[in-house]
Amino acid sequence: MTLGEVIDRKYKVVAKLGFGSASTIWCCRNLTTNKYPALKFYAHDLVAEDEIDNRTAIYKHLSTRNPDHPSKIYIRPIQDSFFVTSRDRNLHRCLVHDLLSNDILSLRYTRSDRKLPEAILKQILIHLLLALDFLHSECHIIHTVDSSIVEQLDTEEIATSSLYKNVDRYNLYRSANFGIPTTFGQPILCDFSLAQNGQVKHLP
Repeated sequence: MTLGEVIDRKYKVVAKLGFGSASTIWCCRNLTTNKYPALKFYAHDLVAEDEIDNRTAIYKHLSTRNPDHPSKIYIRPIQDSFFVTSRDRNLHRCLVHDLLSNDILSLRYTRSDRKLPEAILKQILIHLLLALDFLHSECHIIHTVDSSIVEQLDTEEIATSSLYKNVDRYNLYRSANFGIPTTFGQPILCDFSLAQNGQVKHLP
């Protein structure tokens, strides 16, 4: 991935946001809407295809549920899903989401005592319970991850990542650092990699 590269003829790469054990996340500008979504690219050889298929199916299932449910706004929606071909001709799944900011763990590390203020923690828990109620009662989805709540990010300015180094013809970038948040948006529940549809039978 290279800064300035256009993905799927639609998304211009702006900054690297981070990475996980089997994926990297990039901030991109939608050339059609001028908005800034987050694109998550999965390494084809580090994650099972059925796991990604399940995750995509869960997101699409959520998008079809009651649009007027008051708690749906606390669930991260999927905007798009497609495949990209790398230089070595491997296919990689990409999921497109709203751009979000800090997760709970990183928020804790912005404080000297590594603890969230009680008022913020109460708000997070309230919104988390509302999100889980929507998943369970409306969508029949069982969510099994507890570290995936993040804060919405104001996207008026996106800082581009700096080039870190080049390895075997691949550019490596530092992840963008948005600093300590001065205001907080509503908590959003994310990451449905281990979620299961409660209406579908699963082998133990």
